[in-house]
Amino acid sequence: MKGNPYLIQTIKNPDMIYVREAEVMTLRELLDKARAETIECYAKIKRLETALYMLSSSVLAGEIEKAQEYAYLAQKLLRGE
Repeated sequence: MKGNPYLIQTIKNPDMIYVREAEVMTLRELLDKARAETIECYAKIKRLETALYMLSSSVLAGEIEKAQEYAYLAQKLLRGE
């Protein structure tokens, strides 16, 4: 086995297994990427929540033009634009 092996335990395989340093770095990169995507998704959800809140507030206030703008914004956010 090349590199320094790390002894790890996985959920699917509770027995200890050895992995190479390169594999650990790849796993770390994947984890970092997943974390970044999670943060990005959380920010998108917050923007969508705000748009929907403003949409409902505009509808309740009878501000149809503003409601249409917020509806359009919410649609764009849902499409990922």
